[in-house]
Amino acid sequence: MEYVDAKGRLIKITDQDSDIEAYYQDKRIGSIEFDLEEQEQGTITYLWYMYVDADYQMAGIATEMMKLAVEIHGKDFRRPRFCDVGGSDVPSHKYYTQDGAALIWKCINMGILDHNG
Repeated sequence: MEYVDAKGRLIKITDQDSDIEAYYQDKRIGSIEFDLEEQEQGTITYLWYMYVDADYQMAGIATEMMKLAVEIHGKDFRRPRFCDVGGSDVPSHKYYTQDGAALIWKCINMGILDHNG
């Protein structure tokens, strides 16, 4: 899909092997990566990594990438499986960086994501 960001740049957002990537003039400027785990009850999707180059942040690109991620994986991602930061009982919004948590909360408030703690 193509998206014109808040600064008027034409951004191309694609899905690559279950991950989402953002490009500007053929340069990768962002990604959201997932880890998929097959279980008896179905596939569980873990949000593994989020990144947008500093020169492109605060322009709505991550939000648009998250919208495409939801189209592919649904609204209920889980945080990464490892428990190195705070243990398994820490809510997802406390696990990510400040910017990542802000993106997650924005997407929850906009109805893009479900709040799964």
